[in-house]
Amino acid sequence: MMIKIERIEKDRIKKDIYWIYLEDGRKISLYSDLVVKHNLKRDKEISEKELKEWQEEDEALKSFSAALNYLSFRPRSKKEMENYLAKKGFSRAAIESALNKLENYRYIDDFTFASSWTKSRLNNKQMSKRMIAYELYHKGIDRDVIDEVLEMVDEEEEERAALALAEKYFKRYQGLEKKQMLYKISQALARRGFDWGLIQKVCNKVIDSGDEE
Repeated sequence: MMIKIERIEKDRIKKDIYWIYLEDGRKISLYSDLVVKHNLKRDKEISEKELKEWQEEDEALKSFSAALNYLSFRPRSKKEMENYLAKKGFSRAAIESALNKLENYRYIDDFTFASSWTKSRLNNKQMSKRMIAYELYHKGIDRDVIDEVLEMVDEEEEERAALALAEKYFKRYQGLEKKQMLYKISQALARRGFDWGLIQKVCNKVIDSGDEE
């Protein structure tokens, strides 16, 4: 059964979207690129199969567009992107299409994402490798990728992060009794996932440095 296009109108707000009005009362939205690609115009007759294919093609484009917008705020892991597009209501096929494009264009790359995230968390948030691994795991990064990225972080880098955090809290609690100060600094570092051996080491450094002053 063929269906005739009654009229085609451009969306008043989204200029790249057209509304296709069909003679049976239905209306569908399609990207302008698809309207041109399939030579859609008034009085053209189309089949249900064609209509379904164009709608699937349109949804894939919309899924990719939504993904690019989501990436504009910050890099995302593949799992984050997949979850986001699913919450937006896109079909499995549209999501897979968007993810494949993003990976082909290298807009999403879990190794690159994990490396960048690790560097940022170490330098800006002074987090331990253990805490970073926990975050990456919950962002859907594979264990193998997490292990590979964190193996590139040496002990000195993690110690520098712990020391920077300890120094920050040392300044905050400088007026407290030494025992109480050590407890608070230790707890702050433990919350960031640092192990007790490293906590003790950097705490001794900041206390010794404070005593020298």
